[in-house]
Amino acid sequence: LQGLEPEEAAYQVLKHDMGDVLRDGQMRNIAGEMQEEKLWEEYSNSALHERLFTVGGLLYTAFPALFPKPDAVRVELEVTAVNAAA
Repeated sequence: LQGLEPEEAAYQVLKHDMGDVLRDGQMRNIAGEMQEEKLWEEYSNSALHERLFTVGGLLYTAFPALFPKPDAVRVELEVTAVNAAA
């Protein structure tokens, strides 16, 4: 990856990992945005957040000064009904 320009590296990783769900134009747009945006938090299709997180982690490892560091928060909730009949 380090032999490629960052945007091209992002495109190649996206193509390998998400080529089955994204069109070429989408991957090129995302590759251009990944240096500035944490798309694993912001992408409109939330079903792709985990995969974008993985792509972001690989790109951060290859280019730590150029891509945002992936971070995650785990939240556990316990929900109790106020009205047991509800």
